[in-house]
Amino acid sequence: MQIQALITLAQWLSPSFPIGAFSYSHGLEMAVQDGTIHDAASLQAWLSDIIAHGAGRTDAILLNAGFAGERLTEVDALARALAPSSERLTEMTQQGAAFVRVVNDVWGHELPDLTLPVAFGAACAAQGLPVDQGAQLFLHAFLFSG
Repeated sequence: MQIQALITLAQWLSPSFPIGAFSYSHGLEMAVQDGTIHDAASLQAWLSDIIAHGAGRTDAILLNAGFAGERLTEVDALARALAPSSERLTEMTQQGAAFVRVVNDVWGHELPDLTLPVAFGAACAAQGLPVDQGAQLFLHAFLFSG
């Protein structure tokens, strides 16, 4: 990956970028409270499950669909429909709106309001950034910025 692409991806996923101000735990507190997470191994298992089977996996699929750029409105509608709760829908839409605003203003794109994973994928495509590395860094931020 070119250094400029890495820098751009790092900027977009930095805690200092506007979406970095959002903080969602994906149910971590409840998992600790109910005993699902009680040590390092159970935390690792919980994080792995989120990426392999939960919202992280869904976001990666939607990010790739956003990168493909076909039927963005339909992909975004699907992203909204797949949100399992109103809290998750709020997370995806508020973060997506903030992300799109800045990417459009700073990088000169004309992305519509989209949920975050779809917007991030579409922005990677518009900026000519590699989708595989973008998805990996997106998932890293997903797990460790909340």
